[in-house]
Amino acid sequence: GNLILPLTKSAQLSCAEVVGTQRVQWFVSHFWGTAFKDFVAALRKHAEAEVGWSARTGINFWVCTFSNNQWRVQDELGSGEPLNSSFYLALCSDSCRGAAMVLDESAMPLTRSWCLFEVYQTCKITSQRGPDEFAGLMLCTPTG
Repeated sequence: GNLILPLTKSAQLSCAEVVGTQRVQWFVSHFWGTAFKDFVAALRKHAEAEVGWSARTGINFWVCTFSNNQWRVQDELGSGEPLNSSFYLALCSDSCRGAAMVLDESAMPLTRSWCLFEVYQTCKITSQRGPDEFAGLMLCTPTG
């Protein structure tokens, strides 16, 4: 909120909409108790290892804080219906190649019901699409 809300205040849009949207390639599941530097390091390691990322090619991660409109949180959450949420819609998007779960030393995302919902949906999508189309769940840490 300290960065996103001031950045998006005049437009009342998501950060992604303000800076320019891209199609999701990897959905990110996480717990915001992780230090931001560790969060970024984990996604960088994932991109390097799984996707052959370089600064020149880039990769599009869907991260709720940046992708959701923080001015319309209830709408983003599907007004109480998880299958209408922006989280679910991003994960199910045809362009989404898998889910990257950022883990800390305590594996805190696995104690959060919303993250478990994302894991469950990821498993369902993997079985529906198959591994050639959807890579499933990748566990990501700052050390790789």
